[in-house]
Amino acid sequence: MSTQISNQASKVWNTLTDPETAKTYGQTGKLTWNIIQEVGLLLWLVLCLTLVLFDWFWKNSIRLGSNTRNWIENIEKPSTDRIASETGKTLASAFSNGAAFALAQAREQLGLPQPVEEEAPKPSVSSSAPAASMKAEPTPVKPAVPKVDENAVPSDVLETTEEMDTKP
Repeated sequence: MSTQISNQASKVWNTLTDPETAKTYGQTGKLTWNIIQEVGLLLWLVLCLTLVLFDWFWKNSIRLGSNTRNWIENIEKPSTDRIASETGKTLASAFSNGAAFALAQAREQLGLPQPVEEEAPKPSVSSSAPAASMKAEPTPVKPAVPKVDENAVPSDVLETTEEMDTKP
């Protein structure tokens, strides 16, 4: 039995002292050390990314919360007059836009030309006589007076007049 042990010990010693073994273990050690360094660098970068993302999330959360609080504090309390006025303006605008669109589509379907909107004439100031145009008096504009049919009487006035005529 002792010969078997000495033979095996001799084989192990020869394998350990072989230059190829030393070279292989040297390469394995270097490769293992490079792997450990690269994994360490990767873990460090992941930790840095986690910290940056946490900081970004934290700052944006605080900014968003602050903006929301300011928005809520600065909301105007709705008044019924303002709501009614804005609703009326919105409905009037929607109606006029819808009516204009419908009229334009009807004209197009009938093959009629679209009316050309006339622009107001722009006043031109002559460079030769600026003082004369500034001293000129503006022409007075007479307000348009609606024509009233004197024979037309509202129906509620007629009723009261008829009631007055029938009473003694």
